Amino acid sequence: MYRPWYLEGLTYDSVTFLGEAKAVDEEYLMEGEQKENLCGPFAAAYILRGLGYRHHNGNFVDQEYVAYLARTRVNAGEKGLYKYPLFETSSPAELGTSAVGLKYAVETISEGGLAVIPVKTVDRSVGPLIDEDRLQELVKAFTEENAQLILNLNTKHLLEGPDLNRKLLSCDCDVDLRNGLKKREGVGHFVSCAGFVRRVKTFFIIRETYKKFGVQLQPFDSILEGLKRGDGREGGILAIIKKEGKNSLIGRLQSFELSLWDNGSPF
Repeated sequence: MYRPWYLEGLTYDSVTFLGEAKAVDEEYLMEGEQKENLCGPFAAAYILRGLGYRHHNGNFVDQEYVAYLARTRVNAGEKGLYKYPLFETSSPAELGTSAVGLKYAVETISEGGLAVIPVKTVDRSVGPLIDEDRLQELVKAFTEENAQLILNLNTKHLLEGPDLNRKLLSCDCDVDLRNGLKKREGVGHFVSCAGFVRRVKTFFIIRETYKKFGVQLQPFDSILEGLKRGDGREGGILAIIKKEGKNSLIGRLQSFELSLWDNGSPF
């Protein structure tokens, strides 16, 4: 059984990993630090390599190559900091990567070997499209269908603090924010999910793009609220699955909004 460093001391009968977690974790460690505004491409790059897609058209699949294909926006005057010619913008609202671009990059690099199924979780006009029960349904479907996940959420609902994982695992009750933990600064962000820890409550295992956070647990409710965003932008989950599993997963998600969202970054 795979026993990663970030869950040391945990009883593993409560853990469910997604897909090729060990291979993806190894590539996550190799990716180093996320470059500014490249959180989506960062997550997609190590997932692609963990699934066996290491090169494309003579290019090593890293965060900068994914950003190039996804047409990621970086700050005006900074494109020279990257290996590939990225798009620049002077508008902070446009910085980063669109869900459209990330889907395009993953499917292009895998040359059709992988499908990306978008699940929209909040609509700018309608509001949140999921609740606790609906997110639990998604967790069950993603786990059983062996999907890789990239979440596009607002970090203001996530927790941070010293010994975050240990503190969360030592308490199945509501998280006490006075116990050295606090809510993070809010920003639109992409992260991947390695799996879930099921105790009295469910925790998401999140691979953070910024190594100062590392691989961390986040409470179910924090992820739910993050996916609802609450910042006027749309968000969702990109489910990455091998092409042969595409129809099965889509069939299980028919009651969800399977469409791409507008997080502010153009494609």
